[in-house]
Amino acid sequence: MNDTASIPSRSARDAYLKQFHERTGYVNFSSVGPPPLCVLQADESMAVQLEHASVGTVANLMEAHNSAARRIADLTGRRVEEIVSQPNTSTGLYHAAFSLPVKGGDAPVVLINNNEFPANLYPWKRAESIGLLRVRTYAGPANAASIAPMLDGVDVVALSAVDFRTGYLADLDEIRETIGDRLMVVDGIQGFGAVEANWNQADLLAVGGQKWIRAGWGTGFMACSPRALERLSRPLLSGWSGAADDERYDGELHDPLGDAGRFAMTVPSPIAAGRLDAALALIESVGVPWIRQRIEDFAERLDDDVHALGGHIVRDVDPRHWSTILPLAFPGRDIAAIGRRLAEAGVTCSVHPTTIRISPHASASDATYRLLTDTLKEAATR
Repeated sequence: MNDTASIPSRSARDAYLKQFHERTGYVNFSSVGPPPLCVLQADESMAVQLEHASVGTVANLMEAHNSAARRIADLTGRRVEEIVSQPNTSTGLYHAAFSLPVKGGDAPVVLINNNEFPANLYPWKRAESIGLLRVRTYAGPANAASIAPMLDGVDVVALSAVDFRTGYLADLDEIRETIGDRLMVVDGIQGFGAVEANWNQADLLAVGGQKWIRAGWGTGFMACSPRALERLSRPLLSGWSGAADDERYDGELHDPLGDAGRFAMTVPSPIAAGRLDAALALIESVGVPWIRQRIEDFAERLDDDVHALGGHIVRDVDPRHWSTILPLAFPGRDIAAIGRRLAEAGVTCSVHPTTIRISPHASASDATYRLLTDTLKEAATR
């Protein structure tokens, strides 16, 4: 690590690593991240408070949303009022797709990658199916070269910060410069909490907490720019808790709130928010740069060992586009057979048609690394 200012103290690092107890061989954080002890403890503590509910219990529990929002604001460069809790990434993306206004009789045009993960495809296609917008697709990675030729007539560019197959990390600064004043909607679930990015370039950032944040299912958020709040003026999926005067029960639909709270369907779970808050506090304790460097150290070792076996990590030539997802290719080898051997040995990863997707976190142990590489050596040399 070059930036010594980003290195946490030894005590902070030790305390962080003691929080995790995933089984040896677990390198599948791009699917789900096993939660740390602090998240489990927050969940249990809040559940016990609810079990013994009394005056003020609900209000106290709801403070978890505000605490989590403050941490998210720090990590995204947004203000607290530009943050709203969501149960997952998909819900946030559906809010975006169903909130674009139709102006002058023309439906807005949304540009997406034709190899997007389904969570960033379904909302736009569902909205298109009822005439709310039109979808245009492009090929290639999420970068200026792929996007720029497709921008004529486009109102919104939707992308994933990290490609779930290749691990390609989008340069949000470059894309913002390329698309200008158009809305940028970013699915950040495959990177937030473990990669460094200028998240405030996104007009709408949707993140679920069950992967790299390690907060468990049912946790997530949306972070909205002032431009997003101005243009996403028709929140069709907004519910009563996202409206003004939400405690005035008069049988009428009230105007949506002026801040990101408009994207609430109902009162979100404070216990989910408590888990998210605990996970974010743990990330803060060591910082994203240190977490990212731990993962990259793992990747560098793995690259050397995989090369010795005749394989390689499938990565962009530019290190700026490297992320936490490490697809392994073994040309001429049976990928499915290698995947089966890894599973038999207790290595938890994802097997794709042409690659083995390895996605370790900062907590990956030496024992996990040895199990992975020893099994790869056995399988690849059969």
